[in-house]
Amino acid sequence: MNKLFPGLFCLLFLFVFSCKSIKDPEFRKIENLQLGSIKQGKINLTADAVFFNPNKVGATLQSTDLSVFIKEIEVGKVKQGQEVEVPANSEVRLPLEADIETKDILGNLGGVLGALLKQELEVHIKGNAVVKAMGIPVPVPVNHVEKVNLNL
Repeated sequence: MNKLFPGLFCLLFLFVFSCKSIKDPEFRKIENLQLGSIKQGKINLTADAVFFNPNKVGATLQSTDLSVFIKEIEVGKVKQGQEVEVPANSEVRLPLEADIETKDILGNLGGVLGALLKQELEVHIKGNAVVKAMGIPVPVPVNHVEKVNLNL
């Protein structure tokens, strides 16, 4: 037992001090936000979310729970069903997609008419992504607002 104790103590010491250097993964930005074509009463929204893993070990982006808002009204949920490996100390781009019901936008007709005249719409993407680092799931907050040009 006496021979085992120093080994366990060293392992515990290394584990405690190595965990202190683990940092939370970060949401960096949304790129390529676009409103696509209208099909069957829905507008397709696509974008790329950029996440950064500041750690010396890889992580896995497991899931997203993101909502799309226009004029402060939730109009859609982001679809992302794949796990994505996030290499150590690097960025990864995650493709996002959401279908927005046109009736949800038209319900706020005054805001939409103003947007049509300006030919832009303010889109807000908000929620959390879950990144698993060292076996521990970490929620990463996402909050992005951007004006998107309407290609009319």
